Amino acid sequence: MKYSVLVFVLSILSSFQGFAKDWYRSEIEGGVSQAGYYNIELNQQLIGCSLKSNFGDVRILDSQGKEVPYFVRSDNPVKEISSFTPYKIESVSIRDSVNTQIIDNNSLEEISRIYVIVRNAETAKYVQVRGSNDLKQWYIVKRQSDATYSGFGQTDNSEILVIDVPKGNYKYYELRLTTDQRSPVEILKIGKFSNSNIYGQLSPVNLGNFIVKDSTDRCTYIEFPDLKYNYKVSKLVFGIKSKPDYYRNIRLEADGRISFSTNLSSKGTNTFFFDNVVFSSDSRLIIDNNDNAPLAIDSIQAYGLNRYLCAYLDKGQKYTIVVRHKNYQLSPQYDVAHFIKDIPEDLPIVTTSIPVKLQDDESSDKRDLMWFEKPLFLWSMISIAGLFLFFVCFGMIKDMKKKSR
Repeated sequence: MKYSVLVFVLSILSSFQGFAKDWYRSEIEGGVSQAGYYNIELNQQLIGCSLKSNFGDVRILDSQGKEVPYFVRSDNPVKEISSFTPYKIESVSIRDSVNTQIIDNNSLEEISRIYVIVRNAETAKYVQVRGSNDLKQWYIVKRQSDATYSGFGQTDNSEILVIDVPKGNYKYYELRLTTDQRSPVEILKIGKFSNSNIYGQLSPVNLGNFIVKDSTDRCTYIEFPDLKYNYKVSKLVFGIKSKPDYYRNIRLEADGRISFSTNLSSKGTNTFFFDNVVFSSDSRLIIDNNDNAPLAIDSIQAYGLNRYLCAYLDKGQKYTIVVRHKNYQLSPQYDVAHFIKDIPEDLPIVTTSIPVKLQDDESSDKRDLMWFEKPLFLWSMISIAGLFLFFVCFGMIKDMKKKSR
């Protein structure tokens, strides 16, 4: 009897909780000036709302609520761009952990971004850039800093580093790529992409204020209570004030599961790259201090990979993007997927608004609740069941006392 009552209570609770599921709505901002295909840039909040890696729970709707076919730009956009132009290399010098190469810019082209294709290597990388007009007198262009990994490679065994520099037109540029190991990274090519507006870049993700708690279990816990959205993070940069040498394991945990584990080190730049690690208000970073004093965490910078949908948009139409709506659970099957290679990559880009969180019962097609589905009735039943269970337990305790006498 007691078991039946418990099952009844749990079934009521699950029914009550199942009324409304969260979904998200965003708008394509500004409309379009003429009909045609556009690359739709998903903001970082919108990217994090999707639960599917292929964005199968995303739909684009026009002002009449009809689906607009789309395809997802490759998560490796560099494969779609064949216009990589290598620079002429004037000289190469490799010593210990430093690979130094001088590129020839005889055309005096204005340069503000340099792409470096390197062989895959599990090591921290940082870069310094200098400029010269005669190969004798050198001037600083970019101080030594982290080499930003784009998240992509031209092949399975290479990766592309993005080096942003102040705009200039030196005749020669010297790139010094250094690692935190005793050996250097192999540089395969240095050059430029003529079409870099769609090229995969990383955008900052605002994790808000974080709380640092040093626990008696010799761990430091870092939490992010300000996060209103889930974010898919591809890069983390830690700023640490501690001066002495340190080497600590750090991991990200959410719901008892570990998303990644790596090491903070005074020898490295403490810059790490991941494959869309999810950060939410339930996530926390854990640093193992062992017998050492806790580290002083000064800053945590996060970056997410830019992603794009491509769709044909009409002039004068307003478009809505919905994510995780109950009517769109399965990945769509659109004809446009068969024409991806025929649609240019270099298209105008439109942006999206910050998503608004909604629930199924806020949608226009919501129905009236039956009398037995209304919260007042459900809570009444829960209360009655609870009282009944209390008296059953109370009676059992009295019977046990009588038998023990």
